[in-house]
Amino acid sequence: MSRAMVFPASGRRLVLGALCVALLAGCGDSPEAMVESARQYLAKNDLNAASIQLKNALQENGKLAEARFLLGTVNLQQGNLTGAVKELRRAGELGFPAAQVSPPLARAMVQLGEFDQVLKEFEGTSLEDPTAQALVLGAVGDAHLGRKNTANAKAAFEAALSANPMDASSKIGLGRTQLIAADLDGAMAAADAVLAARPGGRDEAEAHVLRADVLLARKQVGEAIDALGAAVKARPSAINYHFVLISLLLQKGDFEAVGPRLEAMRKVAPAHPLTRYLQAMVEFRDGKLSVAREHISETVRLTPDFLPGRVLAGMIHARLNEHVLAQEHLAAVVGRAPGQTVARRALAQSQLASGEPLSALETLDPLLEADAPDVETLKLAGQIYAANGDIEKASENFSRVAAARPDDAVARMQLGISRLFAGDSVDAMSDLEAASQFSTSVGEADVALILVHLRRGELDKALAAQRRLESKQPDSPQTYTLKGGILAAKKDLTGARAALEKALALKADHLPAALSLSRMDLMEKRPQDAVKRFEAIIAANPKRIQAYLLLADLLVSTGAKPEAVREVLERATRSDPAAVAPKLALVHHDLEQRDTKKALAMVQEVAAAHPNDPRVLRMLGRSQFAAGDQQQAIAAFSKQVGLLPQAVSPLIELADAQRLTKDRVGAEQSLKRALSLKPDFVDAQRRLVLLYLEDKRTNDALEIARTVQKQRPKMSTGWALEGDIHILTKNWALALPAFRKALDLEKTSEVAIKLYATQMHSGKSADAVKTVSDWLRANPNDIKMRAFLADRALTERRLDDAEKLYRKMNEIKPDAPLVINNLAWIAGQRKDPQALALAERALRLSPDNPAVLDTLGMLQVEFGQAEKGVENLRRAVSLAPTGWAMRVNLAKTYVRLGRKDEARQEVTTLLEKLPADSPHRTELGALKDKL
Repeated sequence: MSRAMVFPASGRRLVLGALCVALLAGCGDSPEAMVESARQYLAKNDLNAASIQLKNALQENGKLAEARFLLGTVNLQQGNLTGAVKELRRAGELGFPAAQVSPPLARAMVQLGEFDQVLKEFEGTSLEDPTAQALVLGAVGDAHLGRKNTANAKAAFEAALSANPMDASSKIGLGRTQLIAADLDGAMAAADAVLAARPGGRDEAEAHVLRADVLLARKQVGEAIDALGAAVKARPSAINYHFVLISLLLQKGDFEAVGPRLEAMRKVAPAHPLTRYLQAMVEFRDGKLSVAREHISETVRLTPDFLPGRVLAGMIHARLNEHVLAQEHLAAVVGRAPGQTVARRALAQSQLASGEPLSALETLDPLLEADAPDVETLKLAGQIYAANGDIEKASENFSRVAAARPDDAVARMQLGISRLFAGDSVDAMSDLEAASQFSTSVGEADVALILVHLRRGELDKALAAQRRLESKQPDSPQTYTLKGGILAAKKDLTGARAALEKALALKADHLPAALSLSRMDLMEKRPQDAVKRFEAIIAANPKRIQAYLLLADLLVSTGAKPEAVREVLERATRSDPAAVAPKLALVHHDLEQRDTKKALAMVQEVAAAHPNDPRVLRMLGRSQFAAGDQQQAIAAFSKQVGLLPQAVSPLIELADAQRLTKDRVGAEQSLKRALSLKPDFVDAQRRLVLLYLEDKRTNDALEIARTVQKQRPKMSTGWALEGDIHILTKNWALALPAFRKALDLEKTSEVAIKLYATQMHSGKSADAVKTVSDWLRANPNDIKMRAFLADRALTERRLDDAEKLYRKMNEIKPDAPLVINNLAWIAGQRKDPQALALAERALRLSPDNPAVLDTLGMLQVEFGQAEKGVENLRRAVSLAPTGWAMRVNLAKTYVRLGRKDEARQEVTTLLEKLPADSPHRTELGALKDKL
């Protein structure tokens, strides 16, 4: 009886079936004589000849039940599992005894992975023949193992041994349950007991495989290889044994042993897809890419669902610069197995190499969300950010590489960066210079050197390093994108523009250069030029999805109408109907516009086609939550967590949803799980603090704050968090020293504001005034502090103070829509005719801002433009349906204009929806009395 293998690389069970090439030949004997001839061939273990005779017999008489049964068993032995199931079922339908048909049929179905069907058909089966009964129960046990139900599997194997105590395959199955339960000694004893009985054939081979799995669990790799060799010797026709053995040798790096083993596998099954896969892997390692491509293409053709084959195909095509084919294979793997690190990283690398750095970043993002991304992922991320022109993030990732491998002798570049961040600038720069000299073609060290100089503000040195890169890579658009960034930092905008234009001349659709130029266009108040850049790229390459997405972002930033943004995203979805990114962008846009119905319809369509894509599940959960289907949203977020078990961001999103649905236990568990993956993840720590405070668990909250203080002793985060806890519990006396300590560690606006507010609440107004004056003296251009003070003055109706502060903010940062909006409101309070002009200016700066629309609407009504005012107030409410103050303004306006029916409807709706403790209820009650 067959048992599932354990794949050595991961310790999991792997069911591998062999495919057979059937040979047909003519024969003049009667069908019965052919069946007899087949029996004789089977006695000699000549499966190919037996198969030919049986097929010839069935061609003459398709109703020969015994021929069907024998052909089914031959197919099973040859690895043709689908053919085995087909023939054995037909034999049963033709009346062949169930006691003979059921055991091999159940075994074939198990090897096909049809676990649920095996349980449905055979669980509870009772056969008079104890040997047959034991074999069927053993297959049921295997099916339970396949469903990861160890307890039921154990019961089935024990029942099989009760029926036939000599059933070796069930003894092995029982040993596997012990292995799963980490009872390594028990599993090894079970394997040894089977081998002591010298069963021969399949059972002996499976016992050796069980021993190999136990040895691998004990990290005894050499002994495991010997055990697999014994399995191959016991059953040389089993392709899966050869495959696992050679795979383990490759992982161990024993390439000398691989050759003879692969030759033995070729003799058994030269055309088998797994043989071709291993051959391609060896050739890929040896640099024989064209030959490797031929073998892997055949593997993929024969077994398109064999994901390791698709990964290797993608890597081979990428190495041959055949990136369209590479990305097709790798994207297929990532779609079906989103957590497959090698495939995702290889896909991102191919996208980067083919000039798609933005797509590469999107692909790599789930790996970067993990608690501790591996060094190769960080290194690739640095390269992608550099290609995108994001100097800061590129430098950050390279520094993380250096921190992870400070003594890597292979990469002096990484050592140089490590020394730089350790403060050893002289040696750091010499290491980087040396690495730059060694790297004469790739230019990776030059890029790192440029980024380091930029981060240190050494622009002339960065430019010198860029010239060295240019000498090595004169035809790379990235070379000139970096040059553009350096020159822009030097305020040489003309030179920067010329460098970026050169990048586009080399590659007309190089999006990082186009993006940088578009930002310069916006700075120079030429938004239409920025739009034209991306439209030109789209016109030249209508399938350039990232160009559409960047254009949509550009339109949003320039205040375009939502319909215009949506039209661009719809064009993107039409240009490549299979692409996921534009559809998700469309869903995000519809959610932003509060069009939940459209968002949900689109994301459900995408989820049906991509049920295991974490990005899709994230947007599905958000859309379902927005639509009020909270439990379905939580299910989607939970599935996303399952697909990205090492990522913390999905757990945060799940925790937020659980908290909003009052599942506080679930939210706490999700946050704690996130912290088990990344113990210093502040977003999770803050949320857990809030959860504890809501449950009045102040001591638990403070314990987290103090953990943060220990994790980040030189940062303000933990002390500010402790101060927040004391504020929320109204313990001002304890909040003061916490915020003082936080401000001593890090001078940030947020902490200074909190200290000021705490001092005011504590009655220490003189200290508060000093805090503010000291802060603004040291930070005269700080917008955040001035905004806080201005908003406070506005709330307290100190209009003169508020106006001075807002005007100063407008000097520091002109044309901020909300600043202009607040100046308009102050002018309106004074009946100043300039109020309307200010509000209209704010709306031009931010066309869909509900707060601006609300201010403008109220002012228009005040200055006699009632219909325009009501229209803007309604629009504000449609954009922010839970903006209760805006809805109250609309109701008050209806009352003021004598539109009582509309006022009554709005007041009634508001009273139904407002939270019970809302301060607006009193005001609405008074309005209702007037109606």
